Amino acid sequence: MIDPNKITNYKRDGRELEEFLIFSICVANKQAKRIAPAVDKLLKKLRVPRHYLAAINKYCRHRGIGQFAALLHSCGITPHNQKADFLRSAALANLDLLVCSFEDLMGIKGVSHKTAHFFLTHSREGYDYPILDTHILHFLRDCGVDAPMSTPTSAKRYKELADEFMRFLPDGVSVADFDLYLWKKYSSH
Repeated sequence: MIDPNKITNYKRDGRELEEFLIFSICVANKQAKRIAPAVDKLLKKLRVPRHYLAAINKYCRHRGIGQFAALLHSCGITPHNQKADFLRSAALANLDLLVCSFEDLMGIKGVSHKTAHFFLTHSREGYDYPILDTHILHFLRDCGVDAPMSTPTSAKRYKELADEFMRFLPDGVSVADFDLYLWKKYSSH
């Protein structure tokens, strides 16, 4: 199960990366402490021996996207219809999660700048880009930056705020470590 308090792991294997991508998609705009066990419950219900995304694709092919949405709902993953669509898109993308790019992830329906950066920053050593979630935006406002309450959808505005965040990054600290520190400080995780 994904542990939101120890989210950074650069040694995930393919199966663990699939679990992390599923978590990354499901946790968008939700509380991590609630979504982590819900994703774990989903993966146990799918009874997957090897590949989670292939199992999602197979489930949707055989039972339909509506049944998959109902399964998500029974696990506590909402909005279930939307997340079912996004997870199916991830399954159909057939990405090699060990080497896929930011652009590859952005090609998945429902994956935003924030979700793609979250996945890569916390799973790929050397990828160090800010995740503009509510806790980071709160931190930026506390530092006097005119930051919105929610993640900007404009790539230009996202980059501007990410650059602002980098000005406050302590020397020798990775974005992943500072992100986790601020998440623990600002969120009610």
